[in-house]
Amino acid sequence: MSAELTLGAEEELHLIDLESGKLSARAPQLLSRLPQSSYSAEIQRTTVETNTAVTSTLSGLRAELVRLRKGLIDEAAAFGLGVAAVGTAPHSDFADFELTATGRYRRMQEQYRLLVDEQLICGTQIHVGVSDRDLAVQIAQRVSRDLPILLALSASSPFLNGHDTGYASIRTTIWQRWPSAGATGDLESGAEYDELLADLIASGVIADAKMAYFDVRPSAHEPTLELRVCDACPIIDDAILIAGLFRASVRAAEIDIEAGVPATLLRAPLHRAAMWQAARGGLSGQLLDGTSHPRPVPAAWAVRDLVSRLRPQLEELGDYDEVRELSEFTLARGNSADRQRAAFAERGELRDVVELVVQETHGPAHGTAPSVSAMRSYRNRAGDEAVGPSSMPRPAYHDIIDFYRSLPPSELLERENSRTGFTDGEGLTFGVNGEMQSFDVDLFPRLISAYQWAELGAGLAQRARAIEAFLQDVYGEQRIIADGLMPANIFDSPAGAKKPR
Repeated sequence: MSAELTLGAEEELHLIDLESGKLSARAPQLLSRLPQSSYSAEIQRTTVETNTAVTSTLSGLRAELVRLRKGLIDEAAAFGLGVAAVGTAPHSDFADFELTATGRYRRMQEQYRLLVDEQLICGTQIHVGVSDRDLAVQIAQRVSRDLPILLALSASSPFLNGHDTGYASIRTTIWQRWPSAGATGDLESGAEYDELLADLIASGVIADAKMAYFDVRPSAHEPTLELRVCDACPIIDDAILIAGLFRASVRAAEIDIEAGVPATLLRAPLHRAAMWQAARGGLSGQLLDGTSHPRPVPAAWAVRDLVSRLRPQLEELGDYDEVRELSEFTLARGNSADRQRAAFAERGELRDVVELVVQETHGPAHGTAPSVSAMRSYRNRAGDEAVGPSSMPRPAYHDIIDFYRSLPPSELLERENSRTGFTDGEGLTFGVNGEMQSFDVDLFPRLISAYQWAELGAGLAQRARAIEAFLQDVYGEQRIIADGLMPANIFDSPAGAKKPR
């Protein structure tokens, strides 16, 4: 039986108190005012889940997500609340967790304890119509190599408990602690999948089929194959991009199955490593390629390679032009984790990050277009202070970059020559191994925000105190020499050094 390849989505959405920027446990009040067919509760009272109608096109799915978000946003406004579609709310704290009062969730909390208490996370699940369970299980095995890329595109949870976790998707590391999370292992049929579920339920480790939290699974309640690895996406079109790629991947796997192409599955530890890598770096770092012996590649290359590889299926589904355009938009502006960190870097205020994700969730499906274009010819490096992921200038540098872009090459050359004449005339040099070199001052200024200066200031003050203590000792008791940490003759050799008394 051929896959129907319909589309649907479930979005988990944080409720944010707009005054404090913190999570709000008002989901029960909101759900009482919303239709049960489209909105439902989650294990935490700070979250509402939306469930789209079945659609056949990406535009139809986009319209559904817009409609459902608007319904929730409108009701939340009456309570002074906003909505944030992100993996973790930037200002969240584990103490914010409040359990939804149902018997099932109470039993889960009793069994899983801390695992439940730390579930302040939200994801987006994409459904693709595959009603034949044997086919769904076989496809689920084959699409696994594409999952790390889809996770990286969605990554929106860098902050937790008021801190930058270092991960693009800390939600992933929290989610993977569930005993049924991750890959299923090699399965060939719906019967084998059902047997696996029965064994897990009989073991007492999970209570029912809904707790099969596999990366990809035949849905427990719909005739679909369900993608479960992605963070919630504040910009709707990021979710649409993921839906388009996932559906094309499903179709590609179906074609291979029909043609009798053997499945090439990544070994479980390597798949787990690839998922961890995607959660760690998102689009800012490297991803593992989908080969049998995976190697790290730039994330942007991996995304473009996936779009290229799935082009035949995307064209068959009528999605290629849209998916290609959406992928370039996402690479240009970065995923949500990139944008959140850029917002935080401006002033070091988590409230700025909260405002950003609420604004994006409430905003247009396509997001806000970048005010400046990417610097495609610029060789970007990790940690570049002026240019962020995918060669996009950071907000603080937009005006400076626009200014230099407006100058003709002759003007730039004249400024460089003027700089060089000044540094040579003033004798600005530095020494390396006794050889003096010209100190070439960069024409492009380094901007330091008030937040960055406050962070730097603490270190500078500490260094100043350390240098002062060192000098007081050298020209005083000389304990550093007596303790054997430095030889006495080192203080006699530097030119111009004052003799210790």
